[in-house]
Amino acid sequence: MFSALCLPIEGILREFADEDDGYCILKPVKRRIARSLAASLNLLAQSAQQWVGLLGDDWPKRVNATQSLDDIADLLTDLLVRESKRRRAAATKLAADADNEITEVIGDLMDMTGHGKAFSGLCAAHIPGEPDVRLLKGKLFTETLKLAVREALERLIGKIENGLRQARFLLLLLMPEERIARALLCAYDDIKDLATVEHFVPLMMDMELAYERYHGAPPVFDFVEKQIPVMGEVLKKYSPRLLGFVAFDPRRSRLPDGTVDPSRPLEIVRQGLAAGNVGVKYYPSMGYHPEMPEFQREHKALFSFCAAEHVPILTHCQWGAFKASNTWDANTDPYHWRNVLQEYKDLRVCFGHAGGGIYEFKEGETVWGWFSPKQWGSPNCFARKVVEVCSEYDGAYCDFSIFSEFMDGYDHRPDRKAGRLAAEEAMGMFRDRLEGLLRKMPTLGKKIMYGSDWHMPSMLGRPSQYLRIMLDMFRSDELKTHADDFFHDNATRFLGLPLGVETD
Repeated sequence: MFSALCLPIEGILREFADEDDGYCILKPVKRRIARSLAASLNLLAQSAQQWVGLLGDDWPKRVNATQSLDDIADLLTDLLVRESKRRRAAATKLAADADNEITEVIGDLMDMTGHGKAFSGLCAAHIPGEPDVRLLKGKLFTETLKLAVREALERLIGKIENGLRQARFLLLLLMPEERIARALLCAYDDIKDLATVEHFVPLMMDMELAYERYHGAPPVFDFVEKQIPVMGEVLKKYSPRLLGFVAFDPRRSRLPDGTVDPSRPLEIVRQGLAAGNVGVKYYPSMGYHPEMPEFQREHKALFSFCAAEHVPILTHCQWGAFKASNTWDANTDPYHWRNVLQEYKDLRVCFGHAGGGIYEFKEGETVWGWFSPKQWGSPNCFARKVVEVCSEYDGAYCDFSIFSEFMDGYDHRPDRKAGRLAAEEAMGMFRDRLEGLLRKMPTLGKKIMYGSDWHMPSMLGRPSQYLRIMLDMFRSDELKTHADDFFHDNATRFLGLPLGVETD
């Protein structure tokens, strides 16, 4: 769990821009647009930290109600105009810098999308502290700004898969961490008659170094100096319902002066644990994995500590999803953990997403994961590898978050009907696969866990829907005997909690 201020937004948007190979000649322009849009989002996120009224209590509902990039542009434009009015209404010399800041951000965004001349004409020179009525109330200005925002969104994410969900995700992250936590805690209120969630496990992310190659601005919140303390306060406020995991990045051993301190990544983890976290989040898609020789000392320190202190590790494990480079997907291969689990017998590791579902490579190959009709033996089937690792090692677990195929189905390509998979069919394939595995290896039932992946793009606005699906699935004759383990007992063992405490 994290806000936009914890992310290298410019780098993320640049990666989106680079993902679309069809616009190679325009990449420099798109990267400048990424910088402008990132500056706008960071400014709004910082303002939301100070002004509760900027987003309003219904912000998550408004974001989840969007149906197009036009709707997203409407919301962003409204926020920028309202924030501009708020700053100018302060009408003091002290507010002049803030006034100039948002004027520059809006102006740069318009300029980068080809609307700079219109902005210059609308935003005539004015005395700092005195409202510019033409700028604040001009319908033409608002419409022009919306055009700029809409064009920026279209150029950066209009062509990528699930672009609308990615945009919703960034808008939700404008909320401060404390508000995000409150939204999480009430995310399942509509199914209290079916399940009561006693604990949630929010996971931190440390993404700054992964996006350095895009030369974008770093996160507003420094991970060590700001993000960890801020999340510590949130965990303290909502203890014991929230059980946080602090992020680990072995590259934190590389200091600004060029020297290397292999103990520093673990020191940061210790700081996160002291702030109230109970585990470690490991995210290989950010550019590392446990067997990389250049980070051998950093990993040895982490694994030795976590095994000795019984600190659980959750590692991302699936193709696709959030990654800083398409080449880093292979880092999530669960086989990278075999030697680790063999050496550190007391280490507990959960493979998030359990190897994942369906993912289509740009080259045309499709990995079907848990939905593999014929690919279960493929080297790229991380789902099978997760099952093997969980069966081989006592400390290996996995969680089933999030299989969006259960809600969306899967349409391989519009011109390839054979690739289409309805949501009901996906659930049936998954259930059949899981039931078959549990018949062959009943002990696997002690290793699988429910997970939500809240609040990632695929889950926006529908966490309770996913839980309903999983609750219903585990009512089948074969799975119902594993329901208690799946929904709470295995998670409590993994987390080191007393049995009987429910988790999500």
